[in-house]
Amino acid sequence: MLGWCNLLSPMRRPRLRPHSHYGPETTMSSQFIRFLLLFALIWFRGEQDIESILKKRYRKFHVFTPPAHCLLYFVRLFTAWDNVMMLARCISQVVTDRRSFSGQTLSAAAFVRRMRGGAQSSLLRASDGKLYAVKLQGNPQGPNVLGNEALGSWLTARLGLKTPEWSRIAIDDAFLDQNQQMWFETQSGRERPKAGLHFASRLQEAAGTGSVYEILPRTWFAHIKNREDFLGMLLLDLWCGHADNRQACFIQEANERGLIAVFLDHGHMFGGPGHGGSWDLHPAVSFFLDRTMYDGLWLDGRVGEWMRKIWSIPAEAAYTFVSSIPPEWSSTPLELVVATILERRHTLQQLLNGLRAQFKAPLPMRKPIQRAYDCSESLRIPGDPLRAFPGSRNRLCMAGSR
Repeated sequence: MLGWCNLLSPMRRPRLRPHSHYGPETTMSSQFIRFLLLFALIWFRGEQDIESILKKRYRKFHVFTPPAHCLLYFVRLFTAWDNVMMLARCISQVVTDRRSFSGQTLSAAAFVRRMRGGAQSSLLRASDGKLYAVKLQGNPQGPNVLGNEALGSWLTARLGLKTPEWSRIAIDDAFLDQNQQMWFETQSGRERPKAGLHFASRLQEAAGTGSVYEILPRTWFAHIKNREDFLGMLLLDLWCGHADNRQACFIQEANERGLIAVFLDHGHMFGGPGHGGSWDLHPAVSFFLDRTMYDGLWLDGRVGEWMRKIWSIPAEAAYTFVSSIPPEWSSTPLELVVATILERRHTLQQLLNGLRAQFKAPLPMRKPIQRAYDCSESLRIPGDPLRAFPGSRNRLCMAGSR
C-alpha cells in the first residue's frame, strides 16, 4: 500500500538521454503509447505494485519521458485516493453494531460420537437433521480456532475452492450435562465446555455407495478433477499464514472414477490457534502432506490467475463478514486479522519467491502410500432411519475433526 510519505516524496527523475537515442522516428507521443501498453500488460498479468514494476521494466528498454512521469504521478494519486476511500468504508463498517449472521443459527439435536483431533470435536445432528463436526469454545487447541475456521472457510469459498459449509450452532447447558462425552479431556481432568454458540462444519458425505477418502496413493492423483485447486489453496495458505500442513478429503460418487477434493481444517490459519503465532513460517509448512500433488501445477499463468482472485476480494466484504462472527470465537479481534491479511497482499509476491524455490526441489513423502484410506463409517444411531437398512453404509469424512 502506497503511503502518504511515498506519495509526497519527489520522484528521482533520471537524466534524459539525447533525442538521437530514440531515433529520428521516435516521438514523445510514441514513447507515451509504449508506456501505456506496458502498463496494461503488467495490469492484466495480475501485478499489484505497478509503480515499482513500471520503473524497473520500462528502463530496460527506454528512458523515462515527461509523459511517463506524469502517468506515474497519476498512478500514485489514484492509488492513494482509492486507499483512503477503502479505509473510510472499512472504518464505517467496523464502528457499526455487529449484525447477526446471514445464515441460519442451528441448535444441537443429538450427540453422535466423539471425534479425533486436538480440538476434541464432536459429531452432532443439528436441528436441520444434518450431521455436523462441531468445534467448541475453549477447546484445548487454542482460543482462536473457531474464529480462524470461520474466516478461513469464508476466504476459501470466496476463491471458488471446495470447502464444507458451516454454521453457528447453539448448545445449552442441559445438552452438555446430558452428553458428557463432549467434555474436554485435559491434564487436570475433565472440563465442561461453555454453553453458547459454537462452530459447526457440515460433514462431507457421498451419496449411495460412494466413498470419501482422507489419504490417497499417488497413482490416484491423476483422477482428482480439481487438482489445480491445490495451487490456489497453497497460495491462500501462504497469504493467510497457515501454520500446518494442508488437510483435504476426496469424495468419489457412486459409479464415478473421478474424485473431488474438499479442503478442511482452517483453524491453523492466521498464525495458528494460540496466542502470538508466527505468520511467516517456512513456506513448506503449508504444503499438502505429499508434495507430488503439486507436480506440473506451478505455471506463471495459473499463479497470476490465483493472484488476481486474491486481490479481487474486497476489503469491505471481509470486514462485513467478520462483524457477524461472535467475538468470543477469537482472542484477537478479527478486524485486526483482516487488516493484517490486507496488508500482506502487498508482500505476497515476495513470499512467492520462497515458495517457488520449493517447487524446484520438491520433497515427497519418504514412503509412498500404496492404498487409499476410506474414512467411511456405518452409523448406528438409535432412531436413525439408516438403522432400518442393515446393509447400507453412510460414507462420510470427519471434516474439521482435528
